Amino acid sequence: MDYSFLYDAAKPLWWTFPALVLLGILKSRWFKGLFGEALVKQLKARFEPSNDRTCPKCGSGMGIRA
Repeated sequence: MDYSFLYDAAKPLWWTFPALVLLGILKSRWFKGLFGEALVKQLKARFEPSNDRTCPKCGSGMGIRA
């Protein structure tokens, strides 16, 4: 029996498999955590001046300069 008609019927739908894999990755907790951490890092670098913070383990006790 010739199954080429099944291949011809499924051929227009081949793009859905990579789309489903990509959608699964984008909706995963792993990706959301990775993306969220990168977003927070970018926003912190953009909006928070770097000279206002001190190292909390430096022994100053405050962590923020007055």
